[in-house]
Amino acid sequence: MTVINRIALATGLALASLITVPGSAHAQTISAQDAANFQQLDVNIYWYGPNNQNQRAIPGQANPYFNPSWPTILYIHGWQPGTTTALRRENFNRQAVNDNADVARAWLDRGWNVGIFYWNQLADEGEVKDAEAKIYTVNSSQFTNATRWRDSSGAYRPGPALTVTQQFVNAYRSAMAGYTGSEVRLAGHSLGAQLATLKTFRFGRAS
Repeated sequence: MTVINRIALATGLALASLITVPGSAHAQTISAQDAANFQQLDVNIYWYGPNNQNQRAIPGQANPYFNPSWPTILYIHGWQPGTTTALRRENFNRQAVNDNADVARAWLDRGWNVGIFYWNQLADEGEVKDAEAKIYTVNSSQFTNATRWRDSSGAYRPGPALTVTQQFVNAYRSAMAGYTGSEVRLAGHSLGAQLATLKTFRFGRAS
């Protein structure tokens, strides 16, 4: 089911619409250059351009796929079991279903920024409940480190003492610093919808 929740814009940081989507983006094998990121924890927003080109948001650096005056849509993926060792993560190309459509193109052609918040290494758990718990807590009775993350060898490493929600909020604030656009929409699939809801709720209370 798709749910849209309209929220007023806050000064300096847009809060925007919340959209939960019934389908996900599409996982593809990443490039050898990007594969190095899987040796370290990479929890970040990546901005996308045409033909699935993308670049990580880096504080204080211009990004060719982000204009701070444009409206913005940001997608948050869900549970990602087994994707880290396969060096795969979601993007906007539908190559997996053989039509090669760039599902971000319609937004880009209308002058929107399009991005993905990646937390795939944290979402790579054998059971969805273990990935879900990281959205809400840094404590676990099952694991020594509740926010553990998986590297490309398949090993789990200790994660930061922050919930995934707080990591998302931090990444959003950093990527959207100086933003002057009129609207932001958050689109979340599965666990990503929970993240989008919590983030919007937090900013809504703050405003």
